[in-house]
Amino acid sequence: MADIVELNQLEALAPHRQRWESLLLRTPGATFFQSLDWLEAYWRHFGQGRRLRVLLVSDGGEIRAFVPLVARRSGTKLGPMPMVVWPLDAWGTFFGPIGHDPTWALKIAIDYLRGGPRDWELIDLAHLGSADSRADHWTASLRDVAPGCVLREYDRSAVIDFDGSWDEYLQSRSSHWRRNFRAAERRLMSRGDVRFERFRPAAPCESDRSPLCMATVAAAVAAPDGPAALPAWFESGLSAYPAPQAADPRWDLFGACQQVAAASWQASAERGTTLSSESIRGFLRDVHQSAVARGAVDLCLLWCGDQPVAFQYNYCWNGCLFGLRQGYDPQFARYSVGMALMGMAIRDSFERGDRLLDLGTGSGECKSPLATRTVSVGRLTYFRRTSLRAQLLRLGRWCRRRWKPARA
Repeated sequence: MADIVELNQLEALAPHRQRWESLLLRTPGATFFQSLDWLEAYWRHFGQGRRLRVLLVSDGGEIRAFVPLVARRSGTKLGPMPMVVWPLDAWGTFFGPIGHDPTWALKIAIDYLRGGPRDWELIDLAHLGSADSRADHWTASLRDVAPGCVLREYDRSAVIDFDGSWDEYLQSRSSHWRRNFRAAERRLMSRGDVRFERFRPAAPCESDRSPLCMATVAAAVAAPDGPAALPAWFESGLSAYPAPQAADPRWDLFGACQQVAAASWQASAERGTTLSSESIRGFLRDVHQSAVARGAVDLCLLWCGDQPVAFQYNYCWNGCLFGLRQGYDPQFARYSVGMALMGMAIRDSFERGDRLLDLGTGSGECKSPLATRTVSVGRLTYFRRTSLRAQLLRLGRWCRRRWKPARA
């Protein structure tokens, strides 16, 4: 029978970092957002007024999964309600338990929450699933996680698979997009001062650890069982290698991305979550520094002379990219620099051997010409039965789904 220990202080996770790292390697479809580095930065900047609830799920005396949760008040149609959510705040597309069997861990966690103090009205876990086609099968069994939970599609995300070659991908796009991209690239290159730059620091086990480390991870990811194929001795071997050296965060390139964002429409965005938004500038810098140390940053810049004109800022994990933010300088709109940079980055990813790029949800008209497929993003919600507001919210959501027009 599984045992659960709940930790409510970030500092209490320090002794478990090595185990977290090991389980993250085994997690199907894992992303940088599930790393302890992300949680630490997130909590430093957004933890005020919230309660950290990290569940350590053990079986047979060994930690088998981590389930990071946050108790907070969030807005609903019926006003703010206390609920339990992921520590994500919609920064990424996908999230879930850290461990080889996320479904099992999620079921244990929900049973634990339901049996504990009812200081919440909702357990609302969106962003379930994976952009990786080899890892998204675990969501198929979520309907059996816990009685009374509601599982539905929360959104859809556009994905580019880097299978085959760039030429094959290009031919699979619409003739309209191909013409526009080729014309934009020719027009841009005719300037003679254009430069494409990509910054992707090496992961620690690529640069500071034994080649055996990288070979083991690569073989496990490619294996039929996925990351679960990592040998049992791998975790104990992690501590045998020296700690990764601090990588150069290239603040000059990060600043160039912010410069472009500030020159674009993003400077006046109401949500205030863009790369140039003052309210989250410190948070994004902290995450950038941690992500660089983990080899999890993928930054693309397009330069005209010494001026940055377009950028893409992504997170990278096991060859899977997530597009966090992108933008271009409207002064160079006549060169279609945004489209040109996207095409150049996709071509470069094919040449590098990347696996996929998760373009995220929303803006379907811009992303659909690029995507090779779309992926369902799940949402699992438990409405507390003794809460009138929670049950009214459940009824309202059911009614909206019942009479919502079918997706085109």
